[in-house]
Formats: sequence, C-alpha cells, structure tokens
Amino acid sequence: MFRAFQYFWSLLFLLLASAAFASPLLDRLPQQPLIPPGYAPSPSDAKDLRGLWMEMTEAEKTLRRSPLIVDDESLNAYVKGVACRVVHNYCDDLRVYVVRNPSFNASIAPNGLMLVHTGLLIRMNSSDQLASVLSHEFVHYAQTHSLQLLRKAKRNFAIGTFVSLFGVPAIFAFTSVLKFNRDQETDADELGAYYAAAAGYAPEAGSTIWHLLEEEEDNASAKRPKGPQFLSSHPKSKARAAKLAAVAERITSEANQLNVEQRSTSHADPLLGVLQKHYSLLMDEQVQQRDAGRLLTLLERHEALGIRPADVAFYRGEAYRVRGGVNDAKLAIAAYRRAIEAENNNPNALRELGYLEYKHGSKETAEGYFRAFLDLVPNASDREMIELYLEGGW
Repeated sequence: MFRAFQYFWSLLFLLLASAAFASPLLDRLPQQPLIPPGYAPSPSDAKDLRGLWMEMTEAEKTLRRSPLIVDDESLNAYVKGVACRVVHNYCDDLRVYVVRNPSFNASIAPNGLMLVHTGLLIRMNSSDQLASVLSHEFVHYAQTHSLQLLRKAKRNFAIGTFVSLFGVPAIFAFTSVLKFNRDQETDADELGAYYAAAAGYAPEAGSTIWHLLEEEEDNASAKRPKGPQFLSSHPKSKARAAKLAAVAERITSEANQLNVEQRSTSHADPLLGVLQKHYSLLMDEQVQQRDAGRLLTLLERHEALGIRPADVAFYRGEAYRVRGGVNDAKLAIAAYRRAIEAENNNPNALRELGYLEYKHGSKETAEGYFRAFLDLVPNASDREMIELYLEGGW
C-alpha cells in the first residue's frame, strides 16, 4: 500500500515537472534547434516535404489502430512525462507511443511521432536513463536529422504505398531503422545530455546505459552479430560511453558555475512503480526471446532495483527453463518454489512447477501443483492440457 502511494505521488510530481520551464543550461547548448516549437511545413515549402508530412500523418493513423500499441494510461503518462520534461516547450509537438517490441530501441519521425519499445523500458534502471534516451531522440527531431533521412528514403521508396501495403511494420522500418551518420549521433548524444540535465536529470546516465548494454551483450546466450537495433548505426559502446562521460563532466561543471540544481533528491523515482505494475507484460516478451543469459542479467538488475522477490524468482525459473541445461530443471524448480514462498499461491509458479515436476520429478507432486493452480485460475487457457496430465498423461 505504501509503495502504491509513493508511486502515485512520484508520478504526479513527474507530470507536474514536465511543464515547460527554462534553464540556464539551455543557453550553453553547442547548437540551437533548427526548427521552432510547433513546426509544420508551410505552403511555401517544397512539395516533397509537404507530401512526406501527409504520408507520415496517415501512417500514424494506422499505428493508432495497431494491437502493438500499449494503451495503459499510467505507463503512457510516465513515458510522455519524461519526454515532455526533456523537450521543454516542444512537448506539444510530440505524440509518444509505447509499442510492444522486445528490442532496446526508441525512435522519432520528422513529424514528432515517437516510438518507445517495451524492450527499452525493461532495461532502464532509472528515469535519468530513460530521459537520456528520449532527449537523444528529440535532438534527431530538433536538428532535422530524421527529416533529412526520411527525405532521402522517399527518393528510393514510395512510403505511402509501402505503409498501405505493410501497415505498422513499415512505420517501424522508416522510424526505427534510420541510419544516422556518426556526426548526427555525436550531436544527439551531446545535445541530448544538455537537454536532460536542463530538465533536472543526471547527465551521466547516458554513459551508464552503454556500459549496461555491453554487459548484457557479454552475458548473452546468443550473440547478435550486429548488436541490438539501437546500436547498429551508433559508435562502439566503450568509446561512446567514454565520450558521454566527458560530456557529463563538462555539463556538471557548467551547472555548478550557473548554480543549477541538476536533479531532485526529494522525490522517489517513479520508474520502479511503473516497471512493477507492468512487469509481467515486459518480462514475458523477454522470455519469448529465449535468451537465458540476457534474462539472468536483467533479473540481477531488477533485484537490486527493488522488483518484488516473488517476481524475480519466478522469472529466474523461466530463464533456467529456457536454458534447458542438464541441471536447469532443478534450478528452475527451486526458483519457482522461492516465488511461492515469497508470494503465497503464485499461480504462474504453481503451473510451471506442475509441468516440471511431471517431467523431471514426482508426478504425485505435480498433481498437487496442478490442482492448486486450477483452483486459482479455473478458466486457464491450458486447462485441458493440465487435465490430461492429471488423468495420467499421454
């Protein structure tokens, strides 16, 4: 009850703080935005630019109808709140969509359509880190990087036709896989750190993200040849982390000179409450990727962050089940049991224990878990399968 109360007031503070405000740090920006708040092509602009804008507007209508959109009000309020806080008086330009995608990525289109993947959210350890990513994407918008790339893509593809034929995946193709050049990425990192710091977020969070991504890749069961989608067009992680750390030091020094308070320490970070509320949605997507190394790495961080022990234990069991090594069935059973000990009658753990005990342990024990699960979830989607097991298997 206390945690829910704390989460409510933390989120309320975040939303109130997202209102436009000026910071002396914005006067220190190495480059000012190339487009003003409220920008849209005018009748005097080039025909291809106006046409591109209309096509992106139509694509966004398709996106709104997609089942990939996460329509939870509190989750969207949190993400939009962080985004608005870092973009200051450009908030009305953004339409932020949380989309179901397990990869670490966020992107922004030239018309202000921003996509934030659920796979990014589950990898965030703080709102500072989320602010770092979203401010980076905002710079691509404000410095017209996205516009330049999409105009180039327009010369090679009929975007409107492509979207009408392939729907939402086409929107991902033109917003999530834009290949910015190194200068654009460097600008987005540096300017993004200023925007985040001006909004009261820790500028060093950007450097931390790249260390975490590198650690996850090192621990992955299946390596990605080209790295996560978000990393594919970016500088190498170590070099990038070092540059971001140097930028953070410079910003901290400037903030001290200007007597700018960089972050609020009087309010709890609402991220933990957001992740906890949507933990099953976010983690089930990761389990479906069947990479135990990445799962176990994430779970270590979530345990340190304060995610409920029952949830961490259950998904550890899932990680061992996915890995499927010689001793992993025993490790999974032990983890599921810890989940039940931490939270009485955890239905997911009861079900998985039933399946594992039936295959690797005692069928009598499995029967007890199965019956306990069905008592809690009588309309379970796999009820017929479980009843088949209870009748003696097949």
